[in-house]
Amino acid sequence: MPTTRSFLAPSRGDFLFARLLVIVVALALTIGAVATLWPSGPLEFTASLQDPGPAYAAGATAPGASATYAPEVVWTLTDPSIGERLLAGLPALFLLVVGLVAAWLVWKLISAAQSGEPFTRTTVRYSRALAALVLIGAAIWPFLLMGVQFALVTRVQSEPSVLMWFTGFDFLPIVIGALLVILTEVYARGLDLRDDVEGLV
Repeated sequence: MPTTRSFLAPSRGDFLFARLLVIVVALALTIGAVATLWPSGPLEFTASLQDPGPAYAAGATAPGASATYAPEVVWTLTDPSIGERLLAGLPALFLLVVGLVAAWLVWKLISAAQSGEPFTRTTVRYSRALAALVLIGAAIWPFLLMGVQFALVTRVQSEPSVLMWFTGFDFLPIVIGALLVILTEVYARGLDLRDDVEGLV
């Protein structure tokens, strides 16, 4: 008796689109890293300052509202050294390495799903590696940005004054990584139960 294909079941075109998306993301990360490290042109970086910016009198401002400039400054090094360019490019290189490894793991998971047998010990290892990569990368990322920013400011100011803080957005990738870890462990537990059932039959 023929079976009907579910409307939500991924098609061959869906898998092709997913692979193209992985390729586009990997290329974008590579181009971004190369552009940051390109050995020509000025180097710009943004630093957050402790001193608040001046008040800003916006037109047609509602009563009781005020605005100030964000305490940030954009530094431009017209002739940066190789060390300064490498230092500024550390976040891009970090994203490149994490992104390429994640892209490879996602590619493997797509291949497993397309093969029709995604629930294997190998895919569990790939899923665990991807979850750990996202979680660890998300935990390192804000500290890496703050460290690079401070190191660059010390090269342009004898007495640097830098403000470092966390925002709610900084914790979003950590939450995503934690959810991936939980889903992967649920997936692994389901695979263990299936193996137990098959062993009893």
